[in-house]
This record gives sequence, C-alpha cells and structure tokens, in this order.
Amino acid sequence: MHLHQVLTGAVNPGDCCYSVGSVNDIPFTAYGSGCDVVILASDFDCVQIIPGAQNGNIQVGCVECSHQLGRIAASYGNTVCIFEPLTINPNKRHKQLNYQWQKTGQFFLDAITYNLAWDPQGNRILAATERLQLWAPPPTDALIEEEDGQLTEDRPHPVLNDWNCIWQCKTAASVHIAKWSPDGEYFATVGKDDCLLKVWYPTTGWRSAVVVQDNADKKPPPVHFSFVYLAHPRSLTGMSWRKTSKYMPKGSVCNVLLTSCEDGVCRLWSETLLPEDSLLGGQISENTQSFSSCLPGLAGNKDKIQHALESIHHLKHLRRGRRRSSALVAHSELLPSQLGTQDAHTHRHIAHHANALCHFHISASINPNTDIPSALADSAVFNPDDGSGGGGFVVHWLNNKDLSFTSSMDLFMLQLRKFSEQQLEQTAEDALEPEGSPMKFDFDLDEMSDKASSEHGEEGEPGEQGSTKASSPGSSSSMPLPSMLLERKMETLIIEWNKSPDMLFTIHPTDGSFLVWHVKYLDEFNQGIFRQVQ
Repeated sequence: MHLHQVLTGAVNPGDCCYSVGSVNDIPFTAYGSGCDVVILASDFDCVQIIPGAQNGNIQVGCVECSHQLGRIAASYGNTVCIFEPLTINPNKRHKQLNYQWQKTGQFFLDAITYNLAWDPQGNRILAATERLQLWAPPPTDALIEEEDGQLTEDRPHPVLNDWNCIWQCKTAASVHIAKWSPDGEYFATVGKDDCLLKVWYPTTGWRSAVVVQDNADKKPPPVHFSFVYLAHPRSLTGMSWRKTSKYMPKGSVCNVLLTSCEDGVCRLWSETLLPEDSLLGGQISENTQSFSSCLPGLAGNKDKIQHALESIHHLKHLRRGRRRSSALVAHSELLPSQLGTQDAHTHRHIAHHANALCHFHISASINPNTDIPSALADSAVFNPDDGSGGGGFVVHWLNNKDLSFTSSMDLFMLQLRKFSEQQLEQTAEDALEPEGSPMKFDFDLDEMSDKASSEHGEEGEPGEQGSTKASSPGSSSSMPLPSMLLERKMETLIIEWNKSPDMLFTIHPTDGSFLVWHVKYLDEFNQGIFRQVQ
C-alpha cells in the first residue's frame, strides 16, 4: 500500500466527533480536530477546514452531517453551529465535492451536548443534554419576508441564532445516544449505563391525519412526542436502525432496531404491525393515483419522462396510510359525537387498537456462545463473565436490501432518462406523425422496463410477471404510463425486499474473521401471515 495523504490533527475523542453525510447524493466526511471542523471528499481529499477561531477557539464536541441537504452541525461547548453547502463552481459536473460550507445558523443549549442527530429530511435536529430538545430553522415564510425586506431596505443580515426549540423533554438520565429511524417516524435514545431504550413517536403527527386542518391557519401545530420502553437485562452499548432506500415510500416496510448489550447478546426489535394492516397494501397505488390524477394531461414524451422522475420524490415523502389508519382515530382524543358518520363507524371498529400506537417486539437474538462456531466463540472477548461486561460483541447491519433496492431504482431511472433523450430526437424527426410517436413510446417504455428488471434479476416469479403485465392495460387508462411503470417497478422491488433475508455481520477481534448471519422473515410478503424469524 502507498501513502495517500497525511491529515494533520487527530480526531477528537468520542464516538460523536465524526460523521458521514451527502449533498446531492455526493458523500462527504466531517470530523472535529481540536477546534476545527475538517471536511473530506469521498476520496478523503481535504475539501475545507472550518477554523475554530470563528467560533471562540472552543474544542469541537459533536459533529453531525445530514444525508438529505448536506448540512453540518457542530457543537462548541453549549453552542451548536449550523453550516450549509454552497456551490462554488456550478459549471462542473458533480464528480467532485464542489461545495464550500458557510455558517448559516446557531442555537444555544443549557449545557454541553452529548449527541446530535439530524432527522432524515435534514430539517430538524435533536440535541441531547440533561434535556432532549428538538430544534428547527425559522419558517420559510419568515425567510422570504426577510429577503424581500432586504431588497427594499438596506438592513443588516439577521442574527444567526434564529433556530427555534420546538419540543423538549426532561429525561430521567442524560441521553448519550440518539438516532432517527430511516423514515423519520421514530427516534431512539439511550442514556449512559441505561438498560431501558426509549423509542419516541410523534403523537401530533398521527392526530393530524384525523383532525381536519384549517388551511387559513398557517401556524404549524405544536410538536409532541411520547415513548415506549425496550427493556434489556443489562446496560446497552449501542444501537442501529435498519437502513431503507431513499426511494422507499414511507410505511412500505417495518422499522427494525438492532441493539447490543453488556450481557453479550445482540437483539433485533421489529415494529409490530397489526394482522389486518398491509406492508404494501394499496399505499403506492392509491397515493400514486392521487397525485397523478391532480396533474393535467401530459403531452409529449418529455413530459411523461419528467413526470416519472418527479414521482420518485412524491413517493419518498408519502405518509403512512392504511398501515396506521386504525391507530390514528384511537389517539385523536375526539369524542364519537365530534366525528362524522364514517369516522364514528371507524372509531367503533378500532376501539381495541387504542394501545397499538407504537409497539416493538423482539424478533431474534444473536448469542455468541450459541450462534458462533465453537472454535471462535471460546475467545474471552465474547465471554460476558470475563469481567469486561461482554460489550465487545457488536453486530452491524450489512444493509444488503438497501443496496439492491437503490441500485435497481438508479438503473431504472437512468434508462428512463436515456430513453427520453432518444425518443425526443426521434420525435423531432417524425414531427409529421403525431400519433405514431406516442404509440411507439408506450411500447418501448414498457419493453425497456421489463428489460431493465430482467437484467438485474429484480422481477418476481413468472406468475407475478404475468399478473403484472395483465393488469397494466386496465390501469393505463386511469394514470399516465410512466406512473404505471413506476408503480409496477416499486411493487416488484418491495416484494423482492420482503422475500430476501437481511444480513448482519461482525468482525472477530482476535483473528479478524468476517462472520455473517442471514436473518429470514423480518419482512413478510404474505398479508396476514407472520412467521418466526430465523
């Protein structure tokens, strides 16, 4: 191996002083080194160093990067500074990290923070001290008014400490680990030497699906969270959520939490779904039709392709539909007399689900004494009775499903873009044949979609392919073709997700052996059937 680069200054001690984020799907790494924040590209070339002199020469305590907007949050004592990326050369293609981070906001805490965590959308950040606080930037309307005012009046730039604390809670123990679920529905917290893991869920967000919102009231509703306990026999040493694809619609798959404990056992906690709720159900179809029907008639091949590309962004931000519809009304705090006829019937039908708002059950566990070959398990590092607490055994997600799902969707969208360019060129040549071009477009797009799926092996069983193709003519009359193809692709990939096993791994600390576990049936593709995880 050859020396690639020398980076002066070691990373500050602690597990929260480095983080990986992305801006426009370009990954980067940021870490605290003394009082400075160092930003590296994916090839570990130094892109920028944010000097600590700009923030009082205080040692960096926490660094957290956003995967959606590329924001960086860094704590200096009890001050948290927000840095946002700015393009420095928009003419170049995004092969390199052509961004510079600039300080755009800050907020002050009542104590030194132990952990920072961005939500998946990158719009809110959790700060953990003696209190658990959720911070958000000022509303968009306020920013627009300030920009308009600056155009008419020569006013100085507003102060940077404009972030607002929208929710806070005093916890029994100081939170040292806080992580959001991939869909942003939950976040999990653990205190120091804590054997009770808390999974927090928003109560106001679920109630808003039942209570009719007044459009005239632009003020956002207050944020409230509640939590459930996940008890462990001894103190927790770590936790991680199963990663889902950026293209995955919300609520399509259940959330799964992996925890490690001082007793030397790693546990899998799955989100409990009611038997009548469907992981896939009609969510994609219903929501795709809802926003597709609102669009005007698409004319031309470019509009069809563009609609398919925009549909991806709609699907990523879909809220849970049928999956929690029963629990919504149970937690709406409305009397039956305040509900309509249909709502009152639903309320009576789901009264027994009042305690089903948020529940996680243990799906599987990995014990190094029984689930590792005896030749490797005899090592003292995996023995919880050796005096070290057994905290050396930690299992990680391989996220094989996320990789397969994302790569298949990336290829599908890339082929869709390439085909659009070819079709636009052919449309220009065949301008005198208005009906011939759309018909060829429909046939080629459908053929292209089947070809792309077969190349990556993402299609389901032959029977499933036939049923999908048979249903496409009927649905093509009710929604645009790109949306139909996108829905078909999503359904196929989610079915494949549910059928595939999850993979976990660990590296043996003594001989470096790479140990892999296959976990089956964390996701169930047959509605109403639940099998024991193996």
